[in-house]
Amino acid sequence: MQNFNNVVVFGALILGMLATGAGCGDAGLAEAESFGGVQQFARAQQAIKGGQTHTEKGASVGLVVQSSRGISICSGTLIAPNLVLTARHCVARSPGAEIRCGQTPFGNPYATSQLFVSTDPQLGQNSQYGAVEAIYVPETGDDICGFDIALVQLAVNVSADRATPAVPRVDIPVKRHDTYDAVGYGHIGNLQESGSGVRRILKGLSAICGGGPECTSYRFGAAEDTEWVGDDGVCQGDSGGGAFDSEGRVLGALSRGGPECSSPVYSGVSAWSDWIREKTMIAAAAGGYEVPEWVDADADGVHDGIDNCPDVANPDQLDSDGDGVGDSCDEDVDGDGILDQDDNCPEDANPEQVDTDADGVGDACDPDIDGDGIANEEDNCLEVANPDQNDSDGNGVGDACEPAVDDENIDQEVNPPGDGSDENSGCSATSAAPPLSGLAYGFGLLVLLGLGRHKRGEKPA
Repeated sequence: MQNFNNVVVFGALILGMLATGAGCGDAGLAEAESFGGVQQFARAQQAIKGGQTHTEKGASVGLVVQSSRGISICSGTLIAPNLVLTARHCVARSPGAEIRCGQTPFGNPYATSQLFVSTDPQLGQNSQYGAVEAIYVPETGDDICGFDIALVQLAVNVSADRATPAVPRVDIPVKRHDTYDAVGYGHIGNLQESGSGVRRILKGLSAICGGGPECTSYRFGAAEDTEWVGDDGVCQGDSGGGAFDSEGRVLGALSRGGPECSSPVYSGVSAWSDWIREKTMIAAAAGGYEVPEWVDADADGVHDGIDNCPDVANPDQLDSDGDGVGDSCDEDVDGDGILDQDDNCPEDANPEQVDTDADGVGDACDPDIDGDGIANEEDNCLEVANPDQNDSDGNGVGDACEPAVDDENIDQEVNPPGDGSDENSGCSATSAAPPLSGLAYGFGLLVLLGLGRHKRGEKPA
């Protein structure tokens, strides 16, 4: 992998413009006051007013942009060996100086051949400039307010002796009164707007609001949910420059602001955490270095923003109960309310914890529920132990679990009492002709006897 330390890109136009001072700030952009919710893009392309020269090796870099308007200077922050965080308006076309949130869209990004990046504390003829390989901008919107963030992928990695990448504070949003230091290559805020192209730092600044509803009183227009508003002191040329917390983590990239270097608006990195992580993984693959820990803490190839177990490697992202927590780090994998350490079927939901054979394995996941040595799918008595598998009637249900046979009941079903059957005669009384009662039978017998006597008493003629 070619190293940034060995790459020097000099363009005659860049050298000429910087040498004559035409590159100070953003050439060709008119400056005007901000009023009525309208912000000026010249102010949006904000120098560190009252800051100190910053020559120490760090993460801040300068961007030189060659466009149809001339040469512009912006600032940025190295967040990986070949990846720079900056403002979108530094790397993409814009309609003009005036900004109206919701009405001012970005144009297409510049060609990579129009951008150059330097880690030097002063941009000039003797500076080293690295080439750009790719430019990334948000795919979800193009309004200048709320989408003024970009990532620039370098053609080669910046060597460790030239700069140290800063970790973006992607997991903690900026809040009101959070302190930060601002770094940029802009002018110093005087009438002559001199000093552009020199890296400066202004320390001990404080966030005015953390974005969205909290920033409704921002006096120069709207601050979106993805943005936050900081202290005065950053000016033209500081656009894209980073704000750093006490731990050196970068909080955002400077987007725009009011007149006279006032009320700067930053695009917050926490609002773009997933997008930043995703693009950093792409840059790491191109640069041939390990993905930074802040991107993928468990190094499983899934960035932390979407990883269902960000601290435990699980490239398969398996989530059995669909609760958003991967099985590798879920304390209740099957989601049945029983912690895995106490669950007799940790991967099969069984809140009742039934364990027929008391072997410590719940029925829901036991391959031999009754513990008779016969697998469930082959056992003819699934819940009753019967290792012999006896099945007297061959009906597929083992004797051990088939209902008991009662001979008397069977006989009752075949010949129920009082049904009028006569095995000897084969005759039977029906419901239409019920048997004679005892009284009727006796009366009939008397009649027959009387007839017999009458016949014996008759004389022959």
